[in-house]
Amino acid sequence: MRLALLSMLAALSLSGCLTTIPDNVGYEVNGSRVRWVGVGMGSVLAEVSRVSLREVDVATFHVISVNYAADAQRVFYRGSVLEGEDPAAFRLLPDAYAIGSAHVYHQGEPLPGASPATWHRYEGTAFSTDGARVYSSYILLDGADAATFRARPFAVRWQLHSNDSVARDARNFYRGNIRIGSVEDCGRRVGMGPNWAEGGGFQLYWGQEELDYLCADLKLPNEPRS
Repeated sequence: MRLALLSMLAALSLSGCLTTIPDNVGYEVNGSRVRWVGVGMGSVLAEVSRVSLREVDVATFHVISVNYAADAQRVFYRGSVLEGEDPAAFRLLPDAYAIGSAHVYHQGEPLPGASPATWHRYEGTAFSTDGARVYSSYILLDGADAATFRARPFAVRWQLHSNDSVARDARNFYRGNIRIGSVEDCGRRVGMGPNWAEGGGFQLYWGQEELDYLCADLKLPNEPRS
């Protein structure tokens, strides 16, 4: 009896803490007020964010996507102003990218130092370049050689990594933002076991097909494009 009572009290306590999930996420306009509503996952339960737009011209305000919006003077991401952006020049791109007059963005994060005028994606991959720097999503690949960089599309499926996008430059090999090896590994026989490359707090392994591919002359059809 005591155990049943404790279980009931715990259930009631938990139900009182549950977050009410809004019917819609994105931007809401209510008279002269605009806010962005989003839902994320906390450590245990869903967390609802509500961000009021403090500086907004409601008369010219318009929604670009769930996360992006603009008025005549500003561009917003999840309710926050993207400083220095011209709304007339701002546009969305596939795979969570966006490009403006001041920056290139991936999921709202600016690509460090990326020039919007020269930036291009490697089609079908998580990699991009502005001709001088190389990025994995919004992370700068420090030391990557843009002139010799080549990336493999996600559509290619590996034996051990079903759809990872790997890449290389003249010297190093990458998976995502992690350097997983170099040309010095070419000629190795790695078999099916894990072959660890440590970096960025992760440990990643590769299979023989990946290593053989990366060691080959990468002449891919996916030239960089915006």
